[in-house]
Amino acid sequence: MRSMTISVCFVVLSVLPSVWLVDAATSIGSRIADIQKNSCTVGLAAWSVAGNGSLCSYGAAGETIRWSGKKLKVRGDSRHHIGSVTKGMTSTLLAILIENGVIESWNSTLGELLPHDAPGTAYQDVTLRELVSHLSGLPRCFSNWQWLLYRVNPSKDPRVDRKKATQAALQSEPINIPGTEWSYSNWGYIVAGHIAEEFTGMTWEGALATMLFEPLGIQLTFDPILAMTGAPNNGKDAWGHAPYLNTPCDPDFPFYECDYPPVYGPAGLFSGPHAAMARYFAFHLACHRGEHSGLLLSQASCQTLHSPGNASIHPYGYGWTCLENSTGSNDLVCSHGGANGVNIYLVELHINSNRAFAAMINQGADVRGVLPETMDAFVELQGQEDCAAPIPSSVYIDNDH
Repeated sequence: MRSMTISVCFVVLSVLPSVWLVDAATSIGSRIADIQKNSCTVGLAAWSVAGNGSLCSYGAAGETIRWSGKKLKVRGDSRHHIGSVTKGMTSTLLAILIENGVIESWNSTLGELLPHDAPGTAYQDVTLRELVSHLSGLPRCFSNWQWLLYRVNPSKDPRVDRKKATQAALQSEPINIPGTEWSYSNWGYIVAGHIAEEFTGMTWEGALATMLFEPLGIQLTFDPILAMTGAPNNGKDAWGHAPYLNTPCDPDFPFYECDYPPVYGPAGLFSGPHAAMARYFAFHLACHRGEHSGLLLSQASCQTLHSPGNASIHPYGYGWTCLENSTGSNDLVCSHGGANGVNIYLVELHINSNRAFAAMINQGADVRGVLPETMDAFVELQGQEDCAAPIPSSVYIDNDH
């Protein structure tokens, strides 16, 4: 199996004096405050960026921790769990490997990609395209006892657990005939992350930091695993809240399940800095539109990432569901949501409008449709923003601004 060795150099993310500024007339801060107040969510933050990397609108309201009195203020270096929005990152990483010739193509089979584990299994002929489009037939996730094992006794190197999870996945019974039906599978994305690790010789976290975020101008801290996964617990970021009575989930309290175990990373564990998310979403917009000057991926590769794996079966593909005119406008909208039981995140890429909208709540239930309502507010605001503020390495959104 070919392997690509990449030198890794992580630099501490600087907290620059730069402030993410937008004219008050272009901000939806008041709308965000109204939505948060009327819905009684713990906290709500939302922002939008253009494909050129400029901030267009933002808003934040509520608390970082319920009953604490600490207002939710989102810095560029603060973190929030994005859940399954992570899947698009894993697919983007695989696309980079394909573009660089490290992996042959999206049509490569698991038998070819994992020659020691996949041949002779029910999944040996599943293609990489089918794997990341939830067409593999793999079950949604591993069993409860496996989950407990990965949680209470995780390996120091997450690659060890991801290899074990992959081997278990390939020995599982398909829930449908591979390649014939759509069935959402977190397990499939753990397998996809393991493939990336096999071909780079790095952890999935290290490969993302080095191959995706550093070229986008985001320098993560000395340890990519601590910088982009796990429940944020640095004292300034929002805690998650359990859906029952919105109870705060203290990430330092023993036995609290404020996030999934590390093995889960490629399927939905990213919680890196907001500046990284802004750069990442802006890249996807610019790349699809051919406005990124060949950075990381070709336009054709990005357009593939924003297409169905098999349109005759389901619109999902490569970590996104992309639909034409889904918002009633002449636009291609790629969306994905994410959750970990105590946080919820939603993003929409409006390709033709050249906008990415992201919103989060730090609680486990969106009982009043807060995030869709926030997206509607963004769409209504389009055309009123000036998108004049570039996104520096560290940015600040302050609901008192």
